[in-house]
Amino acid sequence: MGYVIGYARISSADQSEDGQVDALRRAGAGRIVVEQASGVAECPLLDGVISGLAVGDALAVTEVSRLGRTVHEILLLADDLRGRGVHLRILNLGIDTGTPAGELVLTMLADLAKFEGTCCGNDRGGGSKLPARGASTWGVRPC
Repeated sequence: MGYVIGYARISSADQSEDGQVDALRRAGAGRIVVEQASGVAECPLLDGVISGLAVGDALAVTEVSRLGRTVHEILLLADDLRGRGVHLRILNLGIDTGTPAGELVLTMLADLAKFEGTCCGNDRGGGSKLPARGASTWGVRPC
């Protein structure tokens, strides 16, 4: 079994990483990297942690938003880690891809995101429009 590396990210200097660090320690992280970066900024420390992970290691985060800005970006990262034999632990969701159940949950989330993008993403500008008086259907096609 490899190492558990924790990654914590805060957006600004007035925020505290203490809660994330404590949770990562409780989850068994032997090393914890803390980065200050907003959700839209590059995260060089995260990139460095990811590039240094080896087969059997686990990357632990307190919540999925620590890993990226979009579902697509996060799922690409998860797929890259999986392909390299690195486990992903998302503490607040109880996901650990080192277990069959964790791998299943992550796969299901990826499939739901893909479904949403192909089915519902075709009408980004739409929204629910109230049906015209006397009409029996809504103005936007269902997913």
